[in-house]
Amino acid sequence: MKKPSPELVDALAKLRQARQQVSQAEQLVWWHLLNTFPEIRDTLAYLEIPVGQSASWFCTPRFDEQTLSAADLYLAGRGIEVVRLLNKLALGVYR
Repeated sequence: MKKPSPELVDALAKLRQARQQVSQAEQLVWWHLLNTFPEIRDTLAYLEIPVGQSASWFCTPRFDEQTLSAADLYLAGRGIEVVRLLNKLALGVYR
């Protein structure tokens, strides 16, 4: 079997580091969202969605079915849209 090039090994290490940084940034954004908008916890509890598993989900683009994450929507003062989309989930619209 051919040995991987040092460039490949280095690129993979950089990718792992970048993923870790993204995960840490998502956790930080999530922490601030939960502290700023406590209704998020209530909505997730109602939907039985674990809060700990939601950080990445809320930071992923296309939460609004277009280009924005839930965090972007809250930052833009459009948190009601997040609640509306979560309620659609609760009603089984996307299931």
